Amino acid sequence: MNDWPMLSATYDKWADKVKFNYHLFPLPYHTWAFLLAKSAQVVGLYGTNDDVFNFIDTAYLPDMQALIYNSATTDITYGDVQAIVSAWVTNSTSVSAVTYNDAMANDEDAELNTRYAWKQSTLNGISGTPLYNINGVRSERVVRTKTGSEATIIAASSLRSALVAQCAAIVR
Repeated sequence: MNDWPMLSATYDKWADKVKFNYHLFPLPYHTWAFLLAKSAQVVGLYGTNDDVFNFIDTAYLPDMQALIYNSATTDITYGDVQAIVSAWVTNSTSVSAVTYNDAMANDEDAELNTRYAWKQSTLNGISGTPLYNINGVRSERVVRTKTGSEATIIAASSLRSALVAQCAAIVR
């Protein structure tokens, strides 16, 4: 997820003024994507407010991602990959290995929340990553500043049209 550092910096700058909702979209052709998305749900359910971001900051480092690429995991088991991710969770969050492993095996909310997030994304027309919606309307592009530490998400004509239509409906 190459855009995660930019999204994280944007959140840090605007969190007190804007409500952000992040939905991980586990693409089916990434073998371990659902496990990673469910892990984020577990961290959200059992960790502190900052833990999910800390986990994602760790999990999406290029060196970490390389450990769970499809090509890197052809001869290891689900349990082996979960052990890799468990180390990321325990090293970057307040969630213990025992809590993480138990929740991955038994927490129905974590399982269903992961499925619901995927379904909600597809209902909103998400078909790949990274894609951005603002108030439910697809953003056409993301513009990075020269330093790359801050971003402006631009929804261009589709968002403007939707906002004009909403405003017109409210005025009537």
